[in-house]
Amino acid sequence: MPAFSHTSPRQPQMSFQVRAEALPARLYFVVSAVFHYLGPAFAVLLFARVDLLGVAWIRIASAALVFAAWKDRGDSSADSAVRI
Repeated sequence: MPAFSHTSPRQPQMSFQVRAEALPARLYFVVSAVFHYLGPAFAVLLFARVDLLGVAWIRIASAALVFAAWKDRGDSSADSAVRI
């Protein structure tokens, strides 16, 4: 009987674009819908502690942080002329 090894060769890492294209489009819709409702729900809860302008700035700053973290992946596959 041949001896079987439980270790497998290391798989190459998939790029972010390949992983994103592998996800079904419905998943993007569901995640978007969840965050579409969670943002205003948390904003309403913040109104008890922070005034209107403060809530608006918290939402803008948190969205900017998420966007900065998302764009900071160093994806060099995109053409630099396309980037804004």
